[in-house]
Amino acid sequence: MSSTEIYISNYYRNLNAYLHGMGKDPGNFVPRTDSNQLYSQPVTVNPSIPEAYQWIHRRLERIVRQEQSLLQNIIVQGSYGDFTNNNYSDLDTILFLEQSVVESRKKRRLLRRVIQKKLLPFIYSIDPLQHHGVFLLWPKLCSCYVQSILPLVVYSKAWSVRKFEVGFRCTAQNTPSRTQSLIQTILKESKSLGVPINFFYVKRLTSHIMMVPCLYFTDQEIYLHKSSSFEPFIQKHPKTEQLLADVTEIRNRWPKKPLPVFLMSLFNIGYHMFGKRYPQVCGFLYRSKWIQERVHRLNFNALSEIVTLEENAISQLS
Repeated sequence: MSSTEIYISNYYRNLNAYLHGMGKDPGNFVPRTDSNQLYSQPVTVNPSIPEAYQWIHRRLERIVRQEQSLLQNIIVQGSYGDFTNNNYSDLDTILFLEQSVVESRKKRRLLRRVIQKKLLPFIYSIDPLQHHGVFLLWPKLCSCYVQSILPLVVYSKAWSVRKFEVGFRCTAQNTPSRTQSLIQTILKESKSLGVPINFFYVKRLTSHIMMVPCLYFTDQEIYLHKSSSFEPFIQKHPKTEQLLADVTEIRNRWPKKPLPVFLMSLFNIGYHMFGKRYPQVCGFLYRSKWIQERVHRLNFNALSEIVTLEENAISQLS
């Protein structure tokens, strides 16, 4: 990975952590150039939104309108982006920032407040168990984009508050494998679920498992939407088929919000009451005997084998 890509990836990660209240201000974004070849990729987001999703559009549009000195647009991707959401789904949002945000400490501080006071409470009102925050984008990042941040294919199944047509210039990258690191995280999480199970940690574990196929191909610079990555991944690693089928069934049979969680979501008070602990608090209130039993029967051997295969491949190259 080149110095440019390392700088961009590190800045993005540090800015994201700061805006979610988990790190220090990363300073201003200073795009760097080197001899890496850039390739162009136009991106257009679907402008049509079914009536059933207009209320989400209205809430996000209000935030963009109120915070137009910080935000140009908000894009919704994932299952709410392609309208396949169910009880399990979280709200995956991409904030398209004003360029001045990454050039001004004061504006970054203001945006952090907007995220924590307006966006996160709304996100948690839709999915109280969401284990990640918002994604980020800004004009100069589009001119030197690293697809390991978020593959551009996600925009093909997304919608935006305002019209979004951007020509990205992507860096030619050689990203270190992150699949192995994610699998190690999954194996660690699987051993620390506890009894009784907190459904926040179940959701985080199963979400990570479902990210493995997409990340596996991203590491090889093959960019697939998550929903399109399972089949080719199973063809390469047939032993993962049952594990992916099990977590998909857990996703499809995910319970509705319990009444106390529903009421906190309805009146948008949960995050204000509990702050960052809100998802974990809600996780104790969810119940499903079937999911508890199924989670304990998940077989992670196939993922362990992938780690072994990657370690062997790395050792042969060195």
